[in-house]
Amino acid sequence: MRLLAATIALLLAAPVAAQPWRYVDGRGQVHYTNNPHELPAARRKAALEAQKKKRELAREQAAAEAEAAAAAAAAGEEPAVPGVVVAPPAVDVAPVPGEAPASEAAPVGPTPHELWQKAFDTASGEADKARAALDAARKAADEAQRQALLSPSGFNSAKHTESQAAVTAAEAKLQAAEGVLQRTQAAEPR
Repeated sequence: MRLLAATIALLLAAPVAAQPWRYVDGRGQVHYTNNPHELPAARRKAALEAQKKKRELAREQAAAEAEAAAAAAAAGEEPAVPGVVVAPPAVDVAPVPGEAPASEAAPVGPTPHELWQKAFDTASGEADKARAALDAARKAADEAQRQALLSPSGFNSAKHTESQAAVTAAEAKLQAAEGVLQRTQAAEPR
């Protein structure tokens, strides 16, 4: 499960971190790198700013998706996030002969508190998944850093940069999930 969470976190962060750059050094040699810190100073600042903007957009998108999922869950609608299941709306059926009509029978379907509990459980589960993904991303980043220190190369340095971006994305998802959880908890019906 942790491997799956780490893979998902890396895939989500890949577009942010996997930006390749090409530059020509003073001797006329062409170089390629995924690490903006290896770029010449003239291009480094712009590359780092572009990378920062991409990360901010990824955080905003993750937060918007988490809020949309929580709002859909709270409203009892189908979520926009795959894998989140919400109960279908209750259907009023005709009474069986000899029974009380539906209007006099006990309410069919979940109560507002049951709907809230389902939304809260979903938000809590998403926050737990986000915590697990962050832990996995941090472990992957630690391993990538260890590899980069043991064998400094452009590839290991790029993997370390990508893993750091995955940690940043996982932190943003966790922050968004915890925000949704807090809002859901505050919306508990009395």
